Amino acid sequence: MYMIYTGSGVIFLVALAELMKFHVVEKVAAGFMVAGISMVFAGLFTIATDLNILNMLSMFTSPNMGAGMWLMLPLYSVYIPFVLFEIYLILTKKRELARRLAMPILIMSIGVDLIEYYIQAKLFSMNTARHLWTEFPGLMFYFIISAFVSSLGIMGVVTYLVHKGKNEYKELMEIIRKAMLFFVSVLALYEVFAYMAVDKDWTLIILFGEFKSIYFGGYILLTLALPFLLVFREGKPALTLIASIFAIIGGYIGRYIFVYGGNANPMSDRFGTGYEKYDFYALASSFNYENPHLGEILIVVGSIGVVLAIYKLFDSLFSVGKLRDNH
Repeated sequence: MYMIYTGSGVIFLVALAELMKFHVVEKVAAGFMVAGISMVFAGLFTIATDLNILNMLSMFTSPNMGAGMWLMLPLYSVYIPFVLFEIYLILTKKRELARRLAMPILIMSIGVDLIEYYIQAKLFSMNTARHLWTEFPGLMFYFIISAFVSSLGIMGVVTYLVHKGKNEYKELMEIIRKAMLFFVSVLALYEVFAYMAVDKDWTLIILFGEFKSIYFGGYILLTLALPFLLVFREGKPALTLIASIFAIIGGYIGRYIFVYGGNANPMSDRFGTGYEKYDFYALASSFNYENPHLGEILIVVGSIGVVLAIYKLFDSLFSVGKLRDNH
């Protein structure tokens, strides 16, 4: 989920920059979009791996069209080809046509996030222990806004690794700095609103329970406080780079809190019959939490390898780096 939202966020921001006719983006658009689509593929890899091969096989031997993977299949079978075609247009220097395609991609990037959220909320609502997906106010906006912050973090790191020492480096980092300042500020305002409106039991657990240290020391500090202080004023690109690294780490911690902290907890007596059981044989409890097991940790590590492998594949097939250097 983190990979999919962040990757589509990168694609959205590049398409937006194309529409706004930032000249410097022409040089880096292909590289950023390849990074974004690589993250989308990595996100699908994590979903498929978590689903496991036996469940994937049963998808086709006894298909259930209401299942999450079937609901997402048409979504990405349309979105991914559009993005790949945009990358092709950029690589073949058909700039005007690429700019015209930027608007549909812009709309689809947001559409994919909203529909993906709806699918996951629909599925998780079937699991009574995860109803927070359908109760948190405007949760889909949290995923989208925080994804933009993480996406800018990815773009900042990629800019440093690929463009440091080149003419466009400072200009790119300045654009990323301004965009990060805006989206970090919006995300901070959302957090204030959300915790005033959400289920008070959930608020008390996250802000004052066993998740408080990771929430304040991980998410708030790394995603909001430090990036804001580092990009508040125009300064050295190195400060934007540090803010980018913090944003990537903090954004992932934010997802961790929701998926493992929020969604695994009933946190309310929503049916008026007491707290719900986590499974059939469990005792009713107001708090249910399981640490990620080794398999889930390895899936996350493996998804990073998928991003690098797919990016390298695109670079070797279509000479993304050569286009960037010779633009």
